[in-house]
Parts: sequence; structure tokens; C-alpha cells
Amino acid sequence: MILKDNCSSFCLFWLLLPPIPLAQASNRIHDQSPLSQDPISEVISASPLLSFHRSLCQTESISNNENAVGNYLFSYLKKHHFHVLRQEVPQPADSTDKKKRFNVFAWPKADINASTPILDLVDEEKDDVLGDFVPKVILTSHIDTVPPFIPYSTSIPPSSLPGEEEEEAFNRSAILLSGRGTVDAKACVAAQTHAVLDLLSSPLAPNLQQQQPPPSFPANTEHEIPTLPTSLPVALLFVVGEETTGSGMKTFSSSALHRSLSHPPNPPDRPRRKAYSTLIFGEPTQSRLPSGHKGILVFRILAHGKAAHSGYPWLGRSANSLIIPVLAAMDGLGDVSEEAGGLPRSAKYGASTVNVGLIRGGVAANVVPERAEASVAVRLAGGYPPIDLDADVDGFGESETVNYGTDVPNLDLGSRSGQVKRYLYGPGSILVAHGDHEGLTVGELEGAVAGYRRLILAALER
Repeated sequence: MILKDNCSSFCLFWLLLPPIPLAQASNRIHDQSPLSQDPISEVISASPLLSFHRSLCQTESISNNENAVGNYLFSYLKKHHFHVLRQEVPQPADSTDKKKRFNVFAWPKADINASTPILDLVDEEKDDVLGDFVPKVILTSHIDTVPPFIPYSTSIPPSSLPGEEEEEAFNRSAILLSGRGTVDAKACVAAQTHAVLDLLSSPLAPNLQQQQPPPSFPANTEHEIPTLPTSLPVALLFVVGEETTGSGMKTFSSSALHRSLSHPPNPPDRPRRKAYSTLIFGEPTQSRLPSGHKGILVFRILAHGKAAHSGYPWLGRSANSLIIPVLAAMDGLGDVSEEAGGLPRSAKYGASTVNVGLIRGGVAANVVPERAEASVAVRLAGGYPPIDLDADVDGFGESETVNYGTDVPNLDLGSRSGQVKRYLYGPGSILVAHGDHEGLTVGELEGAVAGYRRLILAALER
């Protein structure tokens, strides 16, 4: 979806917009009903960040069906003066989706007037695809979502509306952006992208970037954000498949592209390059910096019995009867001490938890079930290792641990483990991320841009 910007002087100054009086709206807004009329849609359309987030969320991208959102993101980044690579990630063997899906890797152009062909990473033996560029910081998040797709919508809480006799403006920051992926994790994708665009359009200290002579910028269209050519050592990585197997990050981790970033070749006739030193992962953390997250172990339990008529159950063997006591015992392991055979716990991460998330068994009520299966996810506080994260940048409030898994362990640092800073940060709450009320406010999304910028600058100054 391509969005037109009808306010040419607006692109870099959207935060300075005056509040929009509610009296301009044709109807009074009540409760949290979705809004498709002014003034809410005007706020979204006028903001490069919010309109980009809207377009991402309007594009369905349930795991394995990320082709369309990947193509949109690829085009958006190219239009905003990034070099962009596509890295294909194979579909799972049991996937019904046949379209190609791919990770998107991007870094700022040193010259916005330079033309760059579309680049697909088909030669995985090529280590110098980035030329002399190696980022110091990589921001990454995922572009797939859990099912089902929930259409994007906007609303505003009653508490942010003026009273019947008031003519004051409504609270712009309280606008609620709802729908699948609005939080997990397209808010992170949008905020990370615009944090980099913000840095590229703002003068930084000479030790952080080296600017070339200012070029003549092309006309601003479709929310174009003018940026200065720069050697800002920052890259963006957006992956597929995080919500299922982590296949996108695993593909990147084992690729020649990652090898060139973590162990850049340094021939004698070229400037010496250093490997990246900071990773910023995007997930909903309520705009805080967690100090770690639990490990996760996912597995299936299968039970095989013998089918028979339910009137004569002794002639068969019920697979359901076999699996039920096993699941009952498994479900309570988080409440059992380690000494008594329960799951590990720790002072930092608390108790391990068990979720028997999916159960299937039998074919009909009048048939003794021959087969049963269950899928179980265990969030481990020890043993199968939890993931320690860095939280040493000021300004993000009190640090806590989180109970969900991320792509952090899927990026194998190898011998560089302990040498690379790893941060987890993003707007919105994980408590709504996979539910039917997924959403976050404009204020949260806009605040995350400043948060990512703070993290980037801290990494560049280190």
C-alpha cells in the first residue's frame, strides 16, 4: 500500500502539528469504536511513522505467508535510501504456502544518488556482499505474526475526549492502534526503521558519523524522509518465522552474510573493518530493558493405542487414557520442587512454567481412540538455558526479566559470545500481543523511536 503525503512541508516536523479540535469531527466519538473518519485518520496519514506502521499491519503476514509484507518493506527501505538485500528462507516441508519468503537486511547508502540493483542473496559463498561496510549496531525484529489475522483499526478511549461543553483537542497520544501485529512485532519494525531515519536526518557528533557534501534531494513524495548520505554504522535486519521455529534468524545466523558481519575479511589493500558489537532485538517490553528471558523447550507427546467400538472398549486400548495422566503430571511440574523431581527455578527468573497448549485424540465419540498427541511448551528458569540480556543504558526504568522466548538464542555468536551487547526493547505489552485485543497507543509507538535512538547512540559512543 502506497501512502500519499499531501503536506509537503510536513515530513520532518510531524511532532510539531497542533492538536486537532474534536469539533472538526463530523460525529462525536464515544467509547472505543473504530474510527475511519477525521480526525484520527488524518493524524495517522500525516505521520510517516504512523502511516508506515499502518501499512505494515494492514498486510497480513502470518508465519510462512510473509511474502507480501517482505516485498512492501523491501520497497519502502529502498525508497528511503537504503541498500537492501533479500535472503530467502525455505518454506517448511508441511507448509501450504508456496510463495517465497525472505529476510530483509538494509543499511544506509553513502550516496543517495547512487543507483543500486535489487539484490537477492543467492550466492551464499560470497563474503564481501557489503563491500567495505560493516555495522557497529544491528537492529532486528520479525515481520511474521501469529494467527488469526485481525484487521488494523484505530480508536480512542473515552478518558481522552473533552467534555460536552469543552472545545479542547483530544489526546493524540492516546489513540489506540489495534490489530494483529500492531504490537508484536510490527511496532518494533516501524520504530526501529524510523529511529535510524531520524538519526540519518539529524546532525550527529563527528565521531559517530562522517557526512559527505550535501546532495540535491529529490522531490519528497509518498512520505519521503530526506536523509543525508552518511557512514552511520547501523543496519536493519527483519526476519521471518520467529513465531514458529525461528527459521529466519537461524538462516541468517548460519549464512555467509552473517559471517561477513561477525568475522569481516580484512585484505591488506582495504580499510580494516571491525565486527558488529551491539544487537538490539525488537519485542514488546513496555519500553523497558529486560535483563533476561527464560529458556523455552517445546516438544510433542504421542500415545498409540488400538481402535475398537466404544461399546466394547476392552477390545481396544485408548490412546487418550494413556496420554491424560502423563499430561496431568507434566502440567504440575512447575509446582514441584527440583529435589522432588520438578522443574528448575532461580532467584532471577523465578519458577519454570508448563503449558499444555494443544491436545488431539481420537476420531469420534463412539470409537476407542487409536492415537493421541499433545504439544507442550516449558518456560525454563534453569537447565535449558535462560537468556541473559544487557540492560546497562540509563533512562528505561527498572529492569526485569520476561517469560517469553525471542530470536536472541537463534543468532549464534559462536566464539564472540560475551563480546556482543544484546538488548531487548520495544513498545507495547506482551500481555496483549497474541490476543484478540492486540494494540498500543500512538504515544507508545512514538516514544519507542526515541528509545531505539537512545540505544543506538549509547552503542555508537561505547
